[in-house]
Amino acid sequence: MEDKKIVIFYSFLTAAVFLFFCLWYFTQGTTEAFIRDGSETSAEVYAEETETEAVAEAIDEAVTETAAAEVSEAAKININTASAEELCALPGIGEKTAESIITYRNENGGFNETAEIMNIKGIGEKTFQSLENMITIE
Repeated sequence: MEDKKIVIFYSFLTAAVFLFFCLWYFTQGTTEAFIRDGSETSAEVYAEETETEAVAEAIDEAVTETAAAEVSEAAKININTASAEELCALPGIGEKTAESIITYRNENGGFNETAEIMNIKGIGEKTFQSLENMITIE
């Protein structure tokens, strides 16, 4: 009689573990778990979750782009006020070019537009294109 109780206990324990695993598996959101039974309800739930995730991702992306734009605008180097060290942080700008930028802006009353930086010897159109989104005159 004692052996039967142990067998029954382990049978219930095994069934409980299996049930727990099934519940866990079906709450993981896998496509197979939602659509395996082929019911319309499961497919609708999956479609709603997918749509919700897509909206959430779009919102995250928009927030990230907006934040990046704000940060990049704040991180731009003002070529009318930047020190030689700050100018040297720009790609393709060394100490000599940084000094040329400072000399040019002092002699000409500053830059009126960012493209005017191409008047500096050593900064051509290619260099300007790489700097364009990193510099400002405001």
